[in-house]
Amino acid sequence: MHKILKTILLGFAAAGLCLTACSEKATSGSGVKPKPKPDPTPEVEDYDLVSFPDRKDPKTVGEGVVDLFIRSGNSNWGDMHSSKKSTLTSYPDVCAWLGAFWYAEAAGNNDLFNRLVAKFDQFLEVDDKSVEPNKSLVTQIPRTENNAVDYNIFGAVPLHIYHVKKQRGAAESEIKKYLDLGLRYADQQWELPTEQKYLEKMKNPEYYHNLGYSYQTRLWIDDMFMITALQSQAYLATGDEKYIERAAKEMILYLDELPGENGIFYHAPTAKFFWARGNGWMAVGMPEMLRMLPKSSKYDVYRDRILAEYKKMMATLLSLIHISEPTRPY
Repeated sequence: MHKILKTILLGFAAAGLCLTACSEKATSGSGVKPKPKPDPTPEVEDYDLVSFPDRKDPKTVGEGVVDLFIRSGNSNWGDMHSSKKSTLTSYPDVCAWLGAFWYAEAAGNNDLFNRLVAKFDQFLEVDDKSVEPNKSLVTQIPRTENNAVDYNIFGAVPLHIYHVKKQRGAAESEIKKYLDLGLRYADQQWELPTEQKYLEKMKNPEYYHNLGYSYQTRLWIDDMFMITALQSQAYLATGDEKYIERAAKEMILYLDELPGENGIFYHAPTAKFFWARGNGWMAVGMPEMLRMLPKSSKYDVYRDRILAEYKKMMATLLSLIHISEPTRPY
């Protein structure tokens, strides 16, 4: 078990660390640099993921990070120290929110969970169901934005709250507000706008919509968490398989369109370089999809493909983890 956990954690770490150079090949003159031999006794092999220095264990660190998030306001696209005050909640905050929930639940920390819900409830206080989705919230989601997925992901938070509270026996009358709000985001992602002004900034929205994909499809690697996380949370909240089918089909499209080398993915078909954070989205998005896919054999075609790609990515990242920074091939 420790070996499996170590492999997964090292894979995620490598997704953010091993790809920093983000060039297609490390070259010297006209040739490719030879791959150096790994250190025969790498320090990382000594990690047992059981013994940690004082106050550096996962529980202490996790609680501290979540507590800081709860006490912080909105970031400016991930920048907590920006002089610009953000009036919306975009994907960096939402992804931190989901991660905080996942930690609180894994640690069995109900106090943190309740505080995360309370942080969200401030949005419900100003919501007006008669207004276009999100227009009445502090977090606004203008449908004219080219990167609309970065706003729609907000819906994953109320859907997650609804799912967990329902599992814990909360009355439907008390939690339906979270479901209603979250589904407005999930459903909108597959509803092609009729107004031309909402379409003119997007690339081929009608084309992807007519093929059964989200009109927000843009084939950027980060969408493999942004789109799939929202639709998967809608599936968990409702049990309606149309949402998980959307997510699975969308992920296969991106796996087909963004292949790089040995399991490492390009940023986009028009940006053929290896983006560290983007591959981190893939490293999180694929196992999340595998975790949520129904056990039914009808999903085996998705499960087998995603699992194969995930294993390939992890194998490549682990092979790079002992290579020194100047000589990494990616």
